[in-house]
Amino acid sequence: MSTAEQIQQALASVPRAKQKLSGSQMNLSTNTVGDPSVVAEYQVARPVGLRDGQPYEVDIPAYQSFTSDGTGGDSETFTLAHDLVDAESVPNDVVVFVEGTGYVNPDAVDYSNNTVDVTDPNANNPVHIWSMAGDQARLVVRKTSPKGVPEDVDEDDMGLKNLRNQHKDPLRFDFDQPYAGVVPTDWTIEIRIDAPYSVSWSEAGGAAEPTNARISIPIFRARDDIPGLGSFIGQIAGGQ
Repeated sequence: MSTAEQIQQALASVPRAKQKLSGSQMNLSTNTVGDPSVVAEYQVARPVGLRDGQPYEVDIPAYQSFTSDGTGGDSETFTLAHDLVDAESVPNDVVVFVEGTGYVNPDAVDYSNNTVDVTDPNANNPVHIWSMAGDQARLVVRKTSPKGVPEDVDEDDMGLKNLRNQHKDPLRFDFDQPYAGVVPTDWTIEIRIDAPYSVSWSEAGGAAEPTNARISIPIFRARDDIPGLGSFIGQIAGGQ
């Protein structure tokens, strides 16, 4: 029996569970604006299979901070540096956190002018805004071996994704070879983005988080390790 046949047999017979990999299970990082950056990653402890044909969810809002003026209680207009869009996939296109107050609802959102009106009951406080952007931003789901061998398993444009109806046309894994979705033990699943805006998962000492951000990836998680799987998948991905 060839190595490929042994691996195929092991993958078919290993007990597995259907699960979803969420952002809360991943190590989250900020990006470098304008450069491809890993913003979420997860190292698997047992083999994982990304579920072919299944939709997955990745919503990553743009982040920008401001400072409220010296007059408490007045409505201020903050102009975003990116294209603000009405995204179908999230309940709130704009999330605002004012330090000293907490989360507040925007007074107004102007998609045409990319502005958000916010009232700070107090004065001179940091204002954190996460919003869905229409700017071109390359989104990549990648698996990477412990030796750094990468294989991109899916990619999309975050700006175009935010503009389309995710309920009718979601991101979906569509693998063109049988092992593309297989992630061996100690390999890493990465979410990468090349965006012209900042990505931030936490501000104000952890008190402020983007509640309009979401990562949910459908997986099979194997109960047992599969000897030889890492080197086999590594050879397919480009050698180790």
